[in-house]
Amino acid sequence: MDTPPPLPPSQHNPRPTPTIPRVRKGHIICPNPHCHYTGSPRKKARGSCLIGILLLCIFILPGILYFIFLGGYRYYCPACGIQTGNDT
Repeated sequence: MDTPPPLPPSQHNPRPTPTIPRVRKGHIICPNPHCHYTGSPRKKARGSCLIGILLLCIFILPGILYFIFLGGYRYYCPACGIQTGNDT
C-alpha cells in the first residue's frame, strides 16, 4: 500500500494548547463564564460569633456543637458574588 508523503511543516495544523492562567496562593479564578475575576476572594464566616457565645453561656453543649459545625469560612467572588469555596 502506498502512503502519502508527509506534509511540509507550513501545512501542519497543530491543535492550539490551552493556556492555564497562573494565580498566586490564596487567589481565585471565578468559574462564572461572564465574570472570570482573578484575585483574592471575599471571605465570610459561616456562623455568627454572637450566637455561639450566647449558646455557650446558656447551654454549653449546643454552643460547642454550633462552633464545631458552623466554624470556618465561605469564599465569594467580589465581582459577581458567586461562592467559590468552603473552608471548614
